Amino acid sequence: MEIMSRRHAYCGYATFGIRNCRFRFAAAPCQTASKESCAAAKRSRALRSRPIAVQSWLFGLRGPRGNVYYLGMALEDLYGLAVERGRHVSPEDEKMSRADTMRFFTPISLLFSISGAVLVPGPTGPYAVAMKEQPLTDTSRADPLDPTGKSKSRRLLVSLYLPVDTSRRSCPTVTVPYMNPPVAASYGQQAAQFGLPNTLYNEFQMEFCDLKKFSPCGQASNKGKEYPFIFFDPGFGESRLIYSAMARSLASHGYVVVSVDHPFDAPAVQFPDGSVIEGVDLDDSNLSVLQKVLKVRNDDISFIISQLEDPKIMKPLLADFPGKINYKQLAIWGHSFGGATAAAVIHSDKRVVGGLDLDGMLIDPILSTDITKPFILAGRKGHNAEDPSWNQFWTHLKGKSMEIAIANTQHGAFKDDLMLLSTMSFTAEVKEALQGVLGSIDPHQLDKDLNGILTAYFDLIFYGNKQSLQAIPHNFANVTIVRSNNL
Repeated sequence: MEIMSRRHAYCGYATFGIRNCRFRFAAAPCQTASKESCAAAKRSRALRSRPIAVQSWLFGLRGPRGNVYYLGMALEDLYGLAVERGRHVSPEDEKMSRADTMRFFTPISLLFSISGAVLVPGPTGPYAVAMKEQPLTDTSRADPLDPTGKSKSRRLLVSLYLPVDTSRRSCPTVTVPYMNPPVAASYGQQAAQFGLPNTLYNEFQMEFCDLKKFSPCGQASNKGKEYPFIFFDPGFGESRLIYSAMARSLASHGYVVVSVDHPFDAPAVQFPDGSVIEGVDLDDSNLSVLQKVLKVRNDDISFIISQLEDPKIMKPLLADFPGKINYKQLAIWGHSFGGATAAAVIHSDKRVVGGLDLDGMLIDPILSTDITKPFILAGRKGHNAEDPSWNQFWTHLKGKSMEIAIANTQHGAFKDDLMLLSTMSFTAEVKEALQGVLGSIDPHQLDKDLNGILTAYFDLIFYGNKQSLQAIPHNFANVTIVRSNNL
């Protein structure tokens, strides 16, 4: 199967995403796996049993191909259509496959085209949430990911999700687009390939607390309140914006959440001045490329932390924020490749006290590095059976550590798509296809599960309370503790 007009070198469950073969075997290139294994994987039609097949599409998809694209692929499998874009099929079979595909996409296209503006479901925590963007420039290094080599500095962009205590004063809301146009266009390109409108992601909007209209009395009464500082890092080739609802949701439980875009890695980054850095086709089948990107991300995060500790930047940025950031309570979590970034950052930056990998594979050098700080591996049920890196990395977790499984999820569930699609209606056939890509879990339940895991973990690393984490399976029926160490 081709991804972004290039064939990946890895045969199975290598680092991130679908490779030449649709089954994961081991983290090994195709040339080291048997030809028979690769051929068998390519011929596999195991969507319904799918111990391995469908979910393997979802490891760090190279933007802009996201879950809508893989919904199309799931539908193809569901109805016995052509699976491999790269394998040979007869013209007659291909014609029939396309005709049958469009039979099922036509009603979906109609459904989406009539929906209009859709408000993303709001957060469930006790705090209102405000949002601010902040561009940052690292002049100490040329941009290592710029393929032209012309960028003499590294430009970055972050979103800050700020909890606002409204127990005394309510906060007026402001509605903003879920994605800016360049990012929405990147994610919409692949939607159009399957009969869905390329404006799909343009239709969504989010509500935030409007601090400009928040009562001065409400601001003054909470100025001294401190909130922990939590970083989020996205998957490989993903925009921070595809995780906006998840970041806002955690912030509503009393955390300042910072999500990060890594230019040239992300599908597109639009800065407040209107300038745009488009993503490039980084070869995620090349371990040296992945290691380079991991180091760049690590350096990005450490630079951002330093900048957000600078009063010259933060005082004007947070002038209307009724609260303070507790920089001593600093943690990081990330999805997919962002999970590897989280592990790298807590090892290299002494300011970060703990991290969580959300369903992401680890790579060297961090894979073989001892981690003494608290760390959590959390993801879909059975992840460690399909991803050998988790078992290998577990032996290097020397501090308080835990592996947590969330039932009825797939890798793609840990982005916003599940919540976005929950605002729409689908036929039973489409729902089944979606479950193959995202899992069958209710998005609102997943939101509770994730926030429960994260807040319990933060209770441990910030306050030394391990009871909340140990009680997770009792409080959330979908969540199980697979293993733990020093807890």
